Amino acid sequence: MRPNIITPTKPKIPEVNEINLSDNNKIYTFHTTRTDLVSLYLIIPLGYKFANNPVIGKFAWEMIKSGTKQKTAIQIAEEINYYGASIDISVGPDSVNISLIALNNLFIHALNLLFELLTDPTYPKKELILQKQETLGILKIKNKRVDFIANKNFFKLLFGNNHPYGKHIKYSDILLTSRKNLITFQKKYFDFSNSLWGLAGNYNDEIIRFITEHYDILPHLNIKDLKLSAGMPSQKQLHINKKDSLQTAIKIGCQIKSLKEKDYPYFLIGQTIFGGYFGSRLNKNIREDKGLTYGIYCRTNHFKHQAAWSISAEVKAEQTNFVIDEIKKEYDKFVNDTISNEELDRVRNYLMGTSLFAFDGAFNIIKNKLKMIDLGTSMKTYYENLFYVINEAKENEIREKFVEYVPWNKMIMVTVGKK
Repeated sequence: MRPNIITPTKPKIPEVNEINLSDNNKIYTFHTTRTDLVSLYLIIPLGYKFANNPVIGKFAWEMIKSGTKQKTAIQIAEEINYYGASIDISVGPDSVNISLIALNNLFIHALNLLFELLTDPTYPKKELILQKQETLGILKIKNKRVDFIANKNFFKLLFGNNHPYGKHIKYSDILLTSRKNLITFQKKYFDFSNSLWGLAGNYNDEIIRFITEHYDILPHLNIKDLKLSAGMPSQKQLHINKKDSLQTAIKIGCQIKSLKEKDYPYFLIGQTIFGGYFGSRLNKNIREDKGLTYGIYCRTNHFKHQAAWSISAEVKAEQTNFVIDEIKKEYDKFVNDTISNEELDRVRNYLMGTSLFAFDGAFNIIKNKLKMIDLGTSMKTYYENLFYVINEAKENEIREKFVEYVPWNKMIMVTVGKK
């Protein structure tokens, strides 16, 4: 027997608790007894854009596990394993994301280690050599892929070579990075004044007390955010020749407004219909009906001060121009022709379902709480508006906002492959 399908029209946004720290900062918390795990999330708004060489900013944060004054990299790795913990570090242009996960009965021990890593990294020369070798090896492999080359040149063209969102790591950036560079960056930019803290899982008062008592040992330098304006692209089209490539990577897109804008959900619905999920128009035409690619999709990259929208595909070199023409045909059809109720209802249900993953468990709730604050909005404001628009948006409003956000005359295009 087929089960009843229940479509939530106004999902409840989970309430997140706040605990004050010493300098008007807060820890956002969500407690659950459904797990024995505890997770701490940190967002520090001091990414690699604060370094002239992006590798310095990345390595300074990523290599905190490579040694302290008290412990070697091996000892740190063994201690993390002993606690059954996980410490993950991700460095972007604007912010650094750090997460610590461990069982609640060992969480304070793992937390004590994390505070040591954040306050006392030494960046041993031996570990830096290994990090540089590994990064060089990965970059050499990536630079053989047409999709990677297209992606980095797309952002370079879109934002400019000197803008943090357009700057990508070069071999020389890796080779020129020294231990002294990392130590200087750490002393100057390891600042937790404006950091975001989130705690989720089955934590207790002892864990809260440990964080609040140790928060003040972290550096508080009150560094102001670095805002750089992005200029207009210097050219609309770029082709990079790769003689030995059987495939051509296509990347088409433009700068757009950020998700904190109230009308963004209208664009999100349009993006999804056009190319944002497996049942999208681009995928149906170019992948399913014509078999020209294994996958074509569009997506939005959300940075702190800007966003970028792009269409991506890899196709046979000789089919490149035909696929670009088909993308333009689908774009024109989308903005000019009425969206059927059946297609719109299908995407409403899809977006409602995928959006609810943001609240699937304590860990996701806290991660999304911090993410929305970091992007300049709040979880409650964004999702209440999103759910309202998903349910109430009219098809003409969706098409109007789509073309307002991504007018074809603003598009730039990068292709990488055979001429």
